[in-house]
Amino acid sequence: MCKKRRFLIFCLALLSIAILFTACGKRSETPQKVDEQTTPITLTFYYPYDTGTDVAITEVTVDEELKENETILQKINHYLKNPEPKLEINPLPILGKDAQILSVDKQSAEIARVNVNRQFITQMNAGASFEEAIILSLVRTVAKNYDVEGVILQVENQAYESGHYAFGSDEVINAH
Repeated sequence: MCKKRRFLIFCLALLSIAILFTACGKRSETPQKVDEQTTPITLTFYYPYDTGTDVAITEVTVDEELKENETILQKINHYLKNPEPKLEINPLPILGKDAQILSVDKQSAEIARVNVNRQFITQMNAGASFEEAIILSLVRTVAKNYDVEGVILQVENQAYESGHYAFGSDEVINAH
């Protein structure tokens, strides 16, 4: 009887230890709030708008919070699709629904290479003067936010070419 009792106590002890380790190893089912650090930034955007007789470009400044896992490029893509309204005008988006800037690479202190996806052109659906305003708005937005004077515009790493405009693979478009 004594051996059975010791065996039973031994089994209970093992079971208690197993329960204790299992309980300690469980994670909370409730998601914990993580304090994400943010950095305040001011971004400047240029948007075309229709004056009724012509196409003009307006400047819009946005104060934002850049989260740890976000990039300036993500913010720029967002605001180029969703312009901040101004009271006197209705700025038009530069990027279509599926269009985006794929990358911005500073080539020097004065020049950045901007690579957009094909949808930048296919979703534009604009005449020559409006396309010119869109391109200039994009160039000025990148130049201002990346502190450069000019931009080399490419479509999926190829020279920019649409129905109205063509730029060489290393041609710099001046922001001013």
